[in-house]
Amino acid sequence: MRIVEVLLCGGLLALVPLLLVFGRRRWPAWIASGAALAGMVAAGTAWAPPRDEVREQYQPRIVEEGGFVSSRSCKSCHPGEFASWHRTWHRTMTQFPSPETVAGDFDGRERTHRNRRYVFDRRGDEFWVTMPDPGWEEAEQQKGVDLDLVEHPPIVERKVLLTTGSHRMQTYWVRGDGDSYLVQVPWFYHIAERRWIPAEDTFLTPPDEPRSFTVWNTNCIRCHAVNPIPGEDLAAQHIRSRTVELGIACESCHGPAEEHIRAHSNPLGRYSRRLAARDEAAGDPTIVHPAKIAHERSAEICGQCHSVFAAAYQASSMRDGFRYHAGDDISRSRKMVRYGTGDEVAPEDREKYVWLDLDYYFWKDGTARAGGDEFNGLLETACYQRGTMSCLSCHSMHDSDPQQQIAAGMTGNQACLQCHAEMRDAAALAAHTHHPASSAGSLCYDCHMPHTSYALYSATRSHRIDSPSVELSAKFGRPNACNLCHLDQTLEWTGEKLAEWYGQPEPDLDDEQRETSAALLWLLRGDAAQRIIAAWHMGWAPALEASGREWPAPFVAELLDDPYSAVRYVAEKSLRKLPGQEDLRYDFLAPPSARRAARERAISAWEKSARRGVPDDPARVLLDPEGAVLRERIADLLHRRDDTPIEIRE
Repeated sequence: MRIVEVLLCGGLLALVPLLLVFGRRRWPAWIASGAALAGMVAAGTAWAPPRDEVREQYQPRIVEEGGFVSSRSCKSCHPGEFASWHRTWHRTMTQFPSPETVAGDFDGRERTHRNRRYVFDRRGDEFWVTMPDPGWEEAEQQKGVDLDLVEHPPIVERKVLLTTGSHRMQTYWVRGDGDSYLVQVPWFYHIAERRWIPAEDTFLTPPDEPRSFTVWNTNCIRCHAVNPIPGEDLAAQHIRSRTVELGIACESCHGPAEEHIRAHSNPLGRYSRRLAARDEAAGDPTIVHPAKIAHERSAEICGQCHSVFAAAYQASSMRDGFRYHAGDDISRSRKMVRYGTGDEVAPEDREKYVWLDLDYYFWKDGTARAGGDEFNGLLETACYQRGTMSCLSCHSMHDSDPQQQIAAGMTGNQACLQCHAEMRDAAALAAHTHHPASSAGSLCYDCHMPHTSYALYSATRSHRIDSPSVELSAKFGRPNACNLCHLDQTLEWTGEKLAEWYGQPEPDLDDEQRETSAALLWLLRGDAAQRIIAAWHMGWAPALEASGREWPAPFVAELLDDPYSAVRYVAEKSLRKLPGQEDLRYDFLAPPSARRAARERAISAWEKSARRGVPDDPARVLLDPEGAVLRERIADLLHRRDDTPIEIRE
């Protein structure tokens, strides 16, 4: 044994000269640590891993406090639940960086955007970004300096200390210039496309939006960690954040588990408590079970993150945490926004929470339109207000596909049939929907939960479960399910059908709403939210099946030069699904001249193709009787485009 130890130490010591010659950056960290270990063993001293003072100061501290004990304490008794949670995107929402957790391409190449240069570089098992100094940039921007005009900003090298996202996108956090806070690297890595995208082009944000300098400790921590304590001391200008666990874990949904573990560590005590709980029909009193509490409290567990709220962003919350635990009445710590006609946030609350621009997050009728704010939609749903619907009516953390987390057996109409059992009969369903029972028009959620929310280059389903309404579309601009599927039809057509089938009153419409496809009006004349929702549906398979796929291409092509980069991205993806456009060459971040050239190529390709499937009334979709585009009408609609600034950061 002694011989083995001597050989091991001798071999490790032999690496020391190589490290001195070539430098640590060329060798993995474990080699350098091994060489240090060998030297200490030879000298007879105790070994400790090298300290990383930057990481220790800036990364959030992992501290089990307040009765929280972390998910690793749950694994031994609940291995199945632990394994199913471990597969979800919730777990990996926030992680410390490592070769296993970092998805981005840190290849050492330089990337530029808005007169700024960034280099993403891997150094052994560490990830670094060479970038303009974010602290300097933020200070200059606050002085009114246009950062795009600054030729030579100060450059810094910053180590990646935290990651956010692992499903569609991933972004990275480095130390800020202040005391112990993390600032976002202003790029996202698109995982499926394996591409870096500037942050302002990742969200639906107005063109030429000033740079944002997001701080993880006072923003993302509130939802992306367990029992988050921002630790912001305004008086001392100091931030020292801590959390029990990164990501969304067991105690996010079940509450602190210390008492539960203590009560069940004795098998006899566990058995007696289960008998008592059974007799009381109240579940285990030492832990929160979302399926066994009131449906309001259950939904609020998801609503702690999946909502927009005028939260307690007071100094005490930034210092000591947000005070909500699973099972609590959420209204005690957060003011959920109930925005609607005549029912907006009170003026005193708007003054207190000036950061909250409700028009970004809601359609004018009060329906949430930002993906991730599903709880706000549920709050306005009759099934929740007058029934017992909760998030668990459709979703499951443990018994589901981790992609969408739709509970097993709840796909299709099954979730709705739990209450609306009369629709199990195919004939009754078809009589209600006026569509074949097997078609998309008879899927409950396609009519009552249309894709009118937006997040991360995609339209998502509204969680305000209601019925299509032409009146709301005409008055408040929220697209309705009928016209998002029947892309070639007008609001007048939809109004007539809803009046005939369901007795809805026919609303007053102007000439354009009576004569022109509603989808095209949203696509060309609408605001950015309407345009991106309409563009997405131009590539949605059920809509193309109902409306035909041969005619939309020249209209979608107009959005390749839209002022909003996210609109351009979505338009391109839909355009590629249309005949003759599959090989379109286009970059949504290309200069305007290149974007306009791509638009003309797409329109030209459509004009040269054999156009089939033109609707019976071509004028309704801005075509002449021969099927040619009515360019003057399109130009007029684009000239009247609603350029009201829209910003949806989800």
